[in-house]
Amino acid sequence: MITYKSVKRTLCGFRLDREIVPPEWNEAYDVMKDEASIGRLTSAAWSRGLDQWIGLGYVKRENAPEESGGTDVTILTSSGPVGAVTALPPLRP
Repeated sequence: MITYKSVKRTLCGFRLDREIVPPEWNEAYDVMKDEASIGRLTSAAWSRGLDQWIGLGYVKRENAPEESGGTDVTILTSSGPVGAVTALPPLRP
C-alpha cells in the first residue's frame, strides 16, 4: 500500500530565536508563516551541542524544510511569539 501522497504533515525540527516555556504534555504551540497556521510545535529543549533552543513538531508537507535550508516561521507560545527557522531532524551543529 502506497500512502505517502496522503500524508498531510511531516516531522520537523525548529531552531528557536530565544528561550521558551516548553508546551505541556497535552498541548502544542501553533507554527505560523505569513499569518497562516502551518503546523504545531510539540516539544522544546535547550541544546548544549547547538548552544540554542530547539524544538520538534509537525508542519504541512509543502512547508517541510529541505536540506538546502529552512523557512522562517513564528511560533505562538504561552509567553508570546517567538521567531524560528525550520530544520530537518536530527538537528546538528
